[in-house]
Amino acid sequence: MEEVFDYPKEIIESANQYLASNGIMFKKDTCSDTFSYNPAPISLRPSPFPKNVYDSIRYNQTSVNSLVDILMRNIDKVIALLDPLAKIDPFIASLIKITQEVQKLPYHQIGYLGILRTDYMITDDKQAKLVELNTIASGLGAISTLMADFYRYIKFIGASYTSKHHSSYDVENIADDNDNINGIVDAMKQAHDLYIEKRGELVNRPIMAYIVDYEEANICDQKHIENTLFFKHKLVSRRLTFADINEYCELKETGELVYKGREEITVVYYRSGYSPTQYRSDEDWEARETLEKSLAVKCPSVALQLLTFKKIQELLSRPSVWHELVGPADFDEIKGLFAGQMWGFEEITPEIEEVIADAKMNPEKYVLKTQREGGGNNYFGDDIPHILEKTEDLMQYSLMKRIFPKEFEG
Repeated sequence: MEEVFDYPKEIIESANQYLASNGIMFKKDTCSDTFSYNPAPISLRPSPFPKNVYDSIRYNQTSVNSLVDILMRNIDKVIALLDPLAKIDPFIASLIKITQEVQKLPYHQIGYLGILRTDYMITDDKQAKLVELNTIASGLGAISTLMADFYRYIKFIGASYTSKHHSSYDVENIADDNDNINGIVDAMKQAHDLYIEKRGELVNRPIMAYIVDYEEANICDQKHIENTLFFKHKLVSRRLTFADINEYCELKETGELVYKGREEITVVYYRSGYSPTQYRSDEDWEARETLEKSLAVKCPSVALQLLTFKKIQELLSRPSVWHELVGPADFDEIKGLFAGQMWGFEEITPEIEEVIADAKMNPEKYVLKTQREGGGNNYFGDDIPHILEKTEDLMQYSLMKRIFPKEFEG
């Protein structure tokens, strides 16, 4: 265990002031009519990450993105594999229903946009393992861009106190390819341009729609993207809830989605909609279906969102299912990201029985995952044996061998 540092009060104050002045903040009260913010929870030191592993992840990310694209284009196969879950999970069933309804439309979708966040942990033998694939509302892309300069600033401020607060890995080797804000914004601009190109001359003023929660804390992360879209590309965004879609938007017979009768939505960017709790009523689901049936480029489409469930990552750890979903495409360089990590419970084979028995005896070696996004939905330790006793409910879970990355004092 590393020494726990007692940071001087001046560094803490400087850090909080820097976070506040640079918009690295979370809304204190999620209600829409309040204006109180707290600094985002951060570490005062960056954690070291092996450069060769980082470079490998960066290099292979194109293959991960291509894999996701292939899966989305084979969505009927994905739906077939998710069907057992849909029978016991109304949330997944509702998403599948919308996807199937869209397939019946007389017009074709203009295009799709994926802003993905892939989360990795590093094993003891310095191997990267994919622990989460986020295809909807991938958060903190903007705030994370701003953190590199934060660490450079804090190291400078802290240098006059004592060198023990920082070590050689702190800022000298921070990656210089983390401009997520412009990457996200430029991708959204390309989606907008694609819509304009395919639609031809617009009668209405083109806008982008941010689909947001009724109560939202992570506003600053979203606004950095929204503001950059305006100042860099002169694109206007509207922050809309599902209720706003029902009240103010009209879906034309030919697929155009018009806001307040005068603004045509070119891109729908979801920062909500990944959890059942974000749909307050059947009307919210009707709004989601309206958005999906529109010609606007969705980020993501419902089909792409279906790939975010842990069940898909679990299935990709099985060679036979990989071949069924992906086909002959050569992705040998990334198969190891999934291999041997996860198990499902659709069929309790002798192998699964053995894994369940081991997880009951040694729960600290595993993590039990639900199909929910947004954090806080995993089970560890003594909770695992208790849940594994409920054999009739196991299908909704995926069991994963727990990874124990090296810990660092931050």
